[in-house]
Amino acid sequence: MAVEVDRRLCSALAAGSPPNVQLVNAEGLSFLLAGRFRFVYSNTPYYLSAAIVAAGARNNSVRKMLLGVQKEVAERMTAKEGEEQYGRLTLLVKRYFSTRLVGIMEREMFYPKPKVMGAVVELERIREWEEGDDAFEEVTRCLFSGRNKRASKMIKACVGREVEVGDKRVEELSLEEVERVVQAYRDVGRRDHG
Repeated sequence: MAVEVDRRLCSALAAGSPPNVQLVNAEGLSFLLAGRFRFVYSNTPYYLSAAIVAAGARNNSVRKMLLGVQKEVAERMTAKEGEEQYGRLTLLVKRYFSTRLVGIMEREMFYPKPKVMGAVVELERIREWEEGDDAFEEVTRCLFSGRNKRASKMIKACVGREVEVGDKRVEELSLEEVERVVQAYRDVGRRDHG
């Protein structure tokens, strides 16, 4: 099944597609959230890359994604704690997928030629999205609004209580440490509503 938002391109592709390919004229992000797919292959629109990864994480039917993304986005997906590219997307990917950089796509491979290079990233699911996982996105959004600040200060501001993470900055927090912060956030919510 191929999803293409451009009606003219979809019609042109349909004219020459093999009988085992179903073309759907739709917006891919909405389609990904609503559909049941085991594999997602996409030359992802660069501005939608993070949203598509998040949609794939939320859709437990998706077991593997092979995505063409902007090289900088691929670097964000595969970054390590403390690196400049490390952030919310890194943590989201690490939480739900194992990641492998498959290759680089030079600008000359596209027409019209983009201003940036691309990369192909393979994501394979390692964890299911569960009820209440929105808390992870809420906490990381708040924490990384102060990515260069002391983590203890940001945790207190975002969660309303302290969580021991040493003398780190937010950008240095590991996934395991962020998971502890998320658990504290949930505990505070339960206490406030319980």
